Amino acid sequence: MSEARVRRLVRYPIKGCAGQDITSAWLRPGLGLPGDRVLAIANGQHPVPHAGRWAPTETFARLTTNPDLLRLRAAYDDTAATVTLQHADQDPVTVLPDQPESRRDADALLRHWLPAGPHGGPELVRADRGYWDDRTGTVSLINLDTVNALAAAVGTPVDPLRFRGNVYLAGLGAWAELSLPGERIVLGEAELEVLHPINRCRATCVNPVTHEVDLNIPASLMTHFGHLFCGVRARVSSPGTLRPGDRLTRFRHRGRPRPPSAGLPPEQWPRPARVVRYEAESDDVVSIWLRDPLQQLRGPHRPGQHLRLHVTDDRGPVWRCYTISGSHRGDLRISVKRHPDGRMSPWLHRHARVGATLLVSGPHGSLTAESGSGSGSLSPLLLAGAGIGITQTLALLQAAAEEDPGRRIVLCHTARSGRGLALWEEARALISALPQGRARLFLTHPEEGDLTRWNATVGRPDLGAVATPLLDLPTATAYLCGPPRFMDAARDGLIRHGLPAEAVHQEVFASPPAPLPTPKPPLPGPFRVSFTVSDRQADWAPDHGTLLDLADEMGVPAPSGCRVGACHLCQQPLSSGSVTYTTPPALPPKHGSALLCCAVPTSDVRIPL
Repeated sequence: MSEARVRRLVRYPIKGCAGQDITSAWLRPGLGLPGDRVLAIANGQHPVPHAGRWAPTETFARLTTNPDLLRLRAAYDDTAATVTLQHADQDPVTVLPDQPESRRDADALLRHWLPAGPHGGPELVRADRGYWDDRTGTVSLINLDTVNALAAAVGTPVDPLRFRGNVYLAGLGAWAELSLPGERIVLGEAELEVLHPINRCRATCVNPVTHEVDLNIPASLMTHFGHLFCGVRARVSSPGTLRPGDRLTRFRHRGRPRPPSAGLPPEQWPRPARVVRYEAESDDVVSIWLRDPLQQLRGPHRPGQHLRLHVTDDRGPVWRCYTISGSHRGDLRISVKRHPDGRMSPWLHRHARVGATLLVSGPHGSLTAESGSGSGSLSPLLLAGAGIGITQTLALLQAAAEEDPGRRIVLCHTARSGRGLALWEEARALISALPQGRARLFLTHPEEGDLTRWNATVGRPDLGAVATPLLDLPTATAYLCGPPRFMDAARDGLIRHGLPAEAVHQEVFASPPAPLPTPKPPLPGPFRVSFTVSDRQADWAPDHGTLLDLADEMGVPAPSGCRVGACHLCQQPLSSGSVTYTTPPALPPKHGSALLCCAVPTSDVRIPL
């Protein structure tokens, strides 16, 4: 790993406001930088816990809804233990954070430009220890090489202060920080334990110089790099002084990373997985076995889920999704078909050899097999794939066979010729061992001897006609995986022959479109948004952003992934109301549902979250 040095130290005396550069910091265990987040501006929307106890970010004024917070500059004086506030052309105000009477002198300044809430007007509140984003004291580390890689990808400079870090490092190498969770590092004289990567929200869209929302940083991260992370959080374990210019001197293995109290779970974290096996499955398909450093922390995968791989080639960053086609003692297998005109698959065929490390995230995906009693009670199952889509049908077949060996299962697969039949022998052996298992193979361009050798039928199947005599189609469940044209034809054929549309399941691994500045919502509102399960309500206005942004702001847990309408993790049913999309989703949602990451209301809406 390259030698890294501290380039800059920044603290934020008032949470959400502009930062203050410092020339040194004495780090102590269990605390952040001295003077960091000692004050916050209560927004009046939620009660503030007594005695300065920690509170979640939705308690305070935040950049997501108040970009002008960055116009308020704050400086902490270590000697006098005071904070001086300066906003625009107003006279500076100096307060003693520990004295409520002194803090009130600043409240009048705040009320000139921040609205009141149901629990009162904006006011400065003092933290007992610090209003850090984590409940316990942490220091955030930002890798400037990573920020530069992001800037190169989006084609415009990216100010590192968007990420509101404490320690800015240079010389580490782009994305090298994602290998640090679970390690101990030495910075200057202090030793820190790296806990987890930091997922990025809408606050990073605010330009720290102009105070305008000008770059969709989460969408840019997801589109170009396939994840939402930039920087890591660390906890001080041994005290010491830290200054700009200090080296990151060594790493020592610590053990397991620690998930944050809030934020994306470990399976979403990008991390380096080691290639432990590399096997040729056919002329153009290889299987790559990966050892995941977060295996114990994230738990087991579900059949049908996929890994996301994130690499950088000579053209820049690229990412793709690959179904987990098998597992053994915790190692995960992906099977990759080489597309000569592709970017990721040729790269993997060349570079993903034993001993290499690949940046992965996941398992992702909600297309998993249904569960039953294990006594033949589940509905008949049709698994249909084409080409490399066999990876998902094989994974679902393995799960179904273990769950209920007596279930009626039909496996249909379409390939070009026997030369490209990756994993078919494994799938055929598995289904042949099931008493009610049936397999059909179709080859669109068979070579001499293929049809006899593989007991195959020539041509593309009408899947509905094929499945009808093999199972009771109106009572069946179907899972499809393959190229979009194959799935469209297969779905139409099945529905035409009596399979209910809601019984057809499919997943498309779509890469998000290039991110654009988020367009303005067509209607200004306000509209009442009700998250019915959490019993939270708010009046949405354009400044709140998308429905997912609003859920984040209100502390309503909502699953999410790409934030640009491609992964569908944020899809939620609408109990009532209507929405539109400021960013057109890559794939439309189900009828009566909304993709919260890019949807805004056009009426009052109710969402069961």
